[in-house]
Amino acid sequence: MGTIIVSIFLLSTLLAPASGISPGPIANTNRRCLLKSIASAVPLSIQSVAFPRSANAAGPLATYETDSIAAVLQRKYLLPKPTRLLRPKLNMEFAVLLMRSSYSVLDDLDCVPMDQFQRDFFLIRQAEYQPYVDALGGVGSVSQGDLTDPNYFDFISFAQYAAISRDVNAEPLPIVFTEQQPAPVTEDDEIGSPQGRFVDVVVRRPPELLDNKLLPVEHRKRVGDQILKRLEEIFRDTPAKLPEMISRSSTLPRLPPNELLPAVNQLVKLFLINGFALDGSVEMTLLPRGSGNSNGIQLSITLVSPSILWSGKALQSRKTNPTNDFMLKTVESMVTKLGYNVLSSSVKYTKTEELSILTIV
Repeated sequence: MGTIIVSIFLLSTLLAPASGISPGPIANTNRRCLLKSIASAVPLSIQSVAFPRSANAAGPLATYETDSIAAVLQRKYLLPKPTRLLRPKLNMEFAVLLMRSSYSVLDDLDCVPMDQFQRDFFLIRQAEYQPYVDALGGVGSVSQGDLTDPNYFDFISFAQYAAISRDVNAEPLPIVFTEQQPAPVTEDDEIGSPQGRFVDVVVRRPPELLDNKLLPVEHRKRVGDQILKRLEEIFRDTPAKLPEMISRSSTLPRLPPNELLPAVNQLVKLFLINGFALDGSVEMTLLPRGSGNSNGIQLSITLVSPSILWSGKALQSRKTNPTNDFMLKTVESMVTKLGYNVLSSSVKYTKTEELSILTIV
């Protein structure tokens, strides 16, 4: 019980906006918080020895899982090593937007009790943090708890999406479950009774999401939509505003390609303004008519020294789904709202860059 209380306290401290900060791209959140998962990409021969079969379900994470031989070997040999790069500080509101949109969407999917998620997040962070710091150079290399520090954001985003992947892909996933939620405030509470009471609430997954295969896809889509919507709201009345995202249909043609490139480029600039990467660029290629996509377009977005460079690589090495490719998610949301269909998308990483590629029609 004490561990759960510490988890909730640390999480609220981590994600609460700093006092005195002006309103910015902060997505709305609700009662639940974030994170749980560990060691999904360990070779089967190691994993089957170190983890009981029940660990593959979305049950509560146990300390023996985070401290097992498999988990230790994964951290030491399987995850890529972080490297120190010149990266800008993130804007606090933007960093919170990325984190909150990711876990609030998981909350809305109703596939895991979020009070369990809080405890699991604490255990993951406790197990993974020190090896990450040591690999970066030890004391002073990471400002723990500071989301504006790209080194810390890289770590915490890795932990979050490792957890999300576990929760939306584990078998079996609950359709109906109970979770603890804050109890309603009563008159006694208002006159000084102890706060922090919780009650058990029955949660049922939405009927349209009963197919587990839809959960990673839906999470990815909703996160991209939330980020795009908030950026639209923040920059709507500024010179940096995005093009109007109207619902396009067969009666309203898609945005012309010559206007699409400036639109995506402006979105990349908003990520850069908020410190997500050191630099970035967009290239657009019209696919040849003989390729089978006569009206197809390929977009290539390059980010230099992004704040999720290590975590993106690490999550790919674990084969997580979804991952924290925030730029790609948001571009997918934008082009869809501008009348295009995404045929395929991918992201890869070099030592210093993230390269996202979309094929759209």
